[in-house]
Amino acid sequence: MALSKSVKSQCRELIRQGSEGLSLLEMALGMMILSILSVGVSSLIKSGVEAQLAQQLSQEAQTVGLNIVDDLRHDIRTADKAEVNGNQLVLSMPTGNTLTYQLVGGNFSRTDTAGGTKTYNTVNPSARLRVVCEPNCFRAELNDSNEVRQVIVDALRVEQIPQGTGGTIIDQQFGTANFTVRKFAFELLSATEFQ
Repeated sequence: MALSKSVKSQCRELIRQGSEGLSLLEMALGMMILSILSVGVSSLIKSGVEAQLAQQLSQEAQTVGLNIVDDLRHDIRTADKAEVNGNQLVLSMPTGNTLTYQLVGGNFSRTDTAGGTKTYNTVNPSARLRVVCEPNCFRAELNDSNEVRQVIVDALRVEQIPQGTGGTIIDQQFGTANFTVRKFAFELLSATEFQ
């Protein structure tokens, strides 16, 4: 019986200690461990979001560059005549309208005399993209008749304009977004060549 009384008293003592709650030291230790874990998790989430935003800006720069190349390819190949003047390309189309591609101050645009102007670097105005093509965007290769046979675009680059002196935290971490098309050339294919 003596054994069972000591077991009962030990159980009562454990129950009494458990009902007293946590000490201040135990509570502080638990909060410290929780705060360390939450800081680690929040920094992982932050870096993941920054990486996703940087990737999104790079994709927007690539989209702008590829849109320019696609439109130039289509329009040059269907043009009857082309005139090249540095950062301006004027295409005479079989329909009678004229298309003018030009780069002015980082804004690359396509103007159609039939109506409308398309500015390429405004996919996302907050991305603040500009088009760079130096020293001259367009060069012409002439045929025997001294007419433009081929239009060459060299080192067309779409880049993000850095914000502020140090840029954003994302720019500092991943660099500014940019996309470069090294060199491409398209020949004018007149409608008479297909007859």
